[in-house]
Amino acid sequence: MLFHRKTERIAKSDKSVTYYKVSYDKGLSSAQVKERIEHDLVNKPKKVVTKSYFEIIVKNVFTLLNMLLIAVAIVLLYFGFYKRVFFLGILILNIGISLFQDIKARILVGRLSLVSSPRTVVVRDGKETEIPFNEIVLTDVIRIKAGDTIPCDATILHGSVRLNESLLSGEADDVLKHKDAKIYAESAVTSGYAYARVDKIGNANYASRLQERAKAFSRPKSEILASLTAFIRIISIIAIAIGVAEIVSYSVLGKDVKANVDLIGSSIVAMIPIGMFLMTSITLTVGVILLSRRRVLVRELYSIEMLARVNVVCLDKTGTLTDGNMKVDNLVSCSTRSVEYLKKVIGYILFITKDDNLTAKALKTKYSTCVIKDAYSSIPFESAKKFSAASFNKHSYALGAYGFLKVDNNKEIKSKVERYERLGYRVLLIAEGKGDIQSNKLPNKMHAIGIITFSENIKPDAKANIDWFKQNDASVRIISGDSVESLKTIATRVGIEGYKDAISLEGLKEEEVRKAVHKCTIFARVTPDQKKIIISELRRMGNTVAMIGDGVNDLLALKAADCSIAMASGSDAVKAASHLVSLDSNFSSLPRVVEEGRKVINNLQRVCSIFLVKTLFAMFMSTLFLCLPNQSYPFVTNHLFAWEVLTIGIAPFFIALEPNKERIKGGFIRNIIEEAIPGALTQIILSLAILSASYINPAAFPIEGVKAVAVIGISLMSIVILLHVCMPLNKYRSVVLIGTTCLMTILFGVDAYLKIKVGTDILEIDYLLINNSCWFLAGIVFLVLVPLYFVFGYLFGKLVKKRNHHE
Repeated sequence: MLFHRKTERIAKSDKSVTYYKVSYDKGLSSAQVKERIEHDLVNKPKKVVTKSYFEIIVKNVFTLLNMLLIAVAIVLLYFGFYKRVFFLGILILNIGISLFQDIKARILVGRLSLVSSPRTVVVRDGKETEIPFNEIVLTDVIRIKAGDTIPCDATILHGSVRLNESLLSGEADDVLKHKDAKIYAESAVTSGYAYARVDKIGNANYASRLQERAKAFSRPKSEILASLTAFIRIISIIAIAIGVAEIVSYSVLGKDVKANVDLIGSSIVAMIPIGMFLMTSITLTVGVILLSRRRVLVRELYSIEMLARVNVVCLDKTGTLTDGNMKVDNLVSCSTRSVEYLKKVIGYILFITKDDNLTAKALKTKYSTCVIKDAYSSIPFESAKKFSAASFNKHSYALGAYGFLKVDNNKEIKSKVERYERLGYRVLLIAEGKGDIQSNKLPNKMHAIGIITFSENIKPDAKANIDWFKQNDASVRIISGDSVESLKTIATRVGIEGYKDAISLEGLKEEEVRKAVHKCTIFARVTPDQKKIIISELRRMGNTVAMIGDGVNDLLALKAADCSIAMASGSDAVKAASHLVSLDSNFSSLPRVVEEGRKVINNLQRVCSIFLVKTLFAMFMSTLFLCLPNQSYPFVTNHLFAWEVLTIGIAPFFIALEPNKERIKGGFIRNIIEEAIPGALTQIILSLAILSASYINPAAFPIEGVKAVAVIGISLMSIVILLHVCMPLNKYRSVVLIGTTCLMTILFGVDAYLKIKVGTDILEIDYLLINNSCWFLAGIVFLVLVPLYFVFGYLFGKLVKKRNHHE
């Protein structure tokens, strides 16, 4: 019963596999199926999941920043400083937003799993039975028909089908498969009827192997994420070191560590820009919500940043620039045959061959098929031959691509074909020859009698979308399995530059492909590995690359890209491996998506410098007072509440929502540190100038009164820093600035009222201890430092520009 004992590895299993001889009408026996199941030779593809819930929790909760702040909060709570842990609210909100976004993305991706053929028909014991695709066993006989998706790699035993393999190869045209032909999972049956033997199962299928090579979801290569992670690690280490040093210092000096634990905790918390992380999470989440309104699922918050940095967009034409359909533009006679005669020839060929690919469908729409009874033989269309043909009336007629049909009037036809191609048309020839088709071959002498021009049905807004990318510092590359001619036609009509240099990568080695990337923008006949090479080389050239894909053949390229965008109509594996998913598979939404990303990240970078002002300020002050043996860190956590919540929290959030189309450039952390230094320097001078008065003349300037006006002074200076960030002022930013100022005035007014009238407060400022001398000192220092801050900003800005110019 066995026809051979061929063995091979299935996926990563060590089992030797026996292939049974089967007939298409009998299939496997029940005993053979049982044996397959016992040996676990069942079609169980690896489930594609982005991140488990456990991984999501670990990633978002157990970070160095969170653990440090939670430890500080526990210590403060243990010693009874309940009012000093308001920062926990910000921490919990930050964690909650991140958890919500990741979990929501995981759930939505699960719902997006569009299984094309969840059940399939198998032949067992001579009977046809419908079963779930994951119950198929090795060597099962499956029945496939139009509308089905191939569940496993297989070999046709009986019948013939046309397959659309675009999800695997990128080739748009259907491929005819006869008996003994190999067919692959993820291919769609467009016409025909056949029985096939399952040769591969589970992870051994070609599509699954591509998926395995690409692995699952990878986090975006976010410069902001990497910078923030590294920055917070450094800040946390410094904060821990200073905290330990303060504890040691207090112990050595004989101070009560327990009594000063709130000051130690306050200095640590002040150094950590927790608000910056909250602002980043909230701003990105708002961006995610806005993108969802454009029917785009963002699976990872920091993917928005990569959108903002993208300057090269790579895509296939089908589904993005075109809708997959073609139309006939013109039919021209180039012989004595009339156009009416040519129409009949086309109709005869379509009737006899039963072709149903995109080209045939376009011809059927334009010209009716014609019934002919005296047909002798035919050659259905195959992608390798690029023509179809039929014999009737003692003549043979062929319909195919120029260059694939050998005609004796080639010189005459060549110039005509090239003229049409330059105009952006796809060209087919109609050829005639005496004699019949013999052994699937045309007569030796064929003469071109007509030319048909086609154009792919380009989406109405395709050119506008391409123009948007060009006008906004992002070039477009077409990477496709289609022919060079087809891609040139589309590129010409939508305005993609470099269409004349389009290149076919068929048969090229890796080094040749890499060289082509430096010269060309349109790549045809591209394999999955070559797509990955193109993306990698573009990134190596210093570009930030977005890859748009829908098929398994795009997986490796999506994995290699900085930002991967999947179409919801595509493969499950592609959706699971991408950073963003277009829920309506609409390329037209992507310019708006990129624009949204640029707005969010540019404005976020613009306002994040405000957060680092406090961090740099706190680091300096903590280190300074650590070096002063008889002095303690002067501020508690609530002292900086107004600064942290209003000018660092609320105002930047609204500024981050302003439109901004500029592509983000440069290092995130370096940019915001450079912007923060003048503000931090001003706040340090202000606080030291006020606090030092108490050390010089404690009678005139009581320490608690000086601390109080110092807190008020640095809070008001934060408004000035916000003003600088808002420059140049417009109506929107003016409203934000005035609103923030009013909120701060109200906050201090309410806090003073509660302290004086009720005996409780928010900011822990003792307003009754502020005398006239303290108010006068704070006013003078503030008035001097406001213009000085703008001088610092101007001088430092010139130094940065000079350095950038040299770089």
